[in-house]
Amino acid sequence: MTTPARRRLAAAGLAGVALLGSLSLAACGDDEPAAKAPCGLKDTRKGHLTAKNAAAALAKAAEGRKTLTFRQEMTINGKTAAIEGSVDASPDKIYGLSQTMPGDDGTVKLILKDDRVYVSAEGEQDGKFYVVDPDQKGDPLAAPLKAWFDQSGAAATANAWTVGLLAVNYVKTETLDDGTRAELYEFQIDPRIVARASGITPPPGLEQSSTSYVWVDRYDLIRKVETTGKDERTVETFTDYCEPVDIKAPDASDLIQR
Repeated sequence: MTTPARRRLAAAGLAGVALLGSLSLAACGDDEPAAKAPCGLKDTRKGHLTAKNAAAALAKAAEGRKTLTFRQEMTINGKTAAIEGSVDASPDKIYGLSQTMPGDDGTVKLILKDDRVYVSAEGEQDGKFYVVDPDQKGDPLAAPLKAWFDQSGAAATANAWTVGLLAVNYVKTETLDDGTRAELYEFQIDPRIVARASGITPPPGLEQSSTSYVWVDRYDLIRKVETTGKDERTVETFTDYCEPVDIKAPDASDLIQR
């Protein structure tokens, strides 16, 4: 595999971690009727999220196996790139993930299925996929991917958010672009605590507090997250909860050696 291809594979993995981590965020109560309750959910929480009840709400939201579609827009120094796809995951396991993202020379597609990762980079044998088995000894990419699998369940990320949570403030209730009624919250988090909870040593100079804006619906499902840093802004949206997804591994004829 060429050096650019390795960089694309590493970037794909990190993007997947960021997106799957957002599956753990949740909570909300709203008295307006919904046309259809996603994921077979029936109960809605009364009252707003607070720093006292957020931990329980996050833990509850991490329960069960869910599918959804997502889109993440990242703006860094005025330049915006988007990652989008679908995922099938439980609190402790990723059953399937399919996403596309910008690469050095075009679009990169990543598929995660049956505990293997497949990556196709536009401009390098288009339509063909490299494959990585996290349990394959001797593969330099196996160990980091194994760590990714072990920490990418919603439950692990929910715990990290709970550990790093400093304050939760209700802002307002509004209707999102897809028509979903959601409550907007301001989450204040200590990134250093979150990093340590995730097994990462905080880099020197990491800020002590950061703010994320989180939109959640009446069924305790996250619909949108917006985070703004010094020179970057990330907006994630989540739709089609528990709707069917079709995530398949590439055919054997489409696999190539690294």
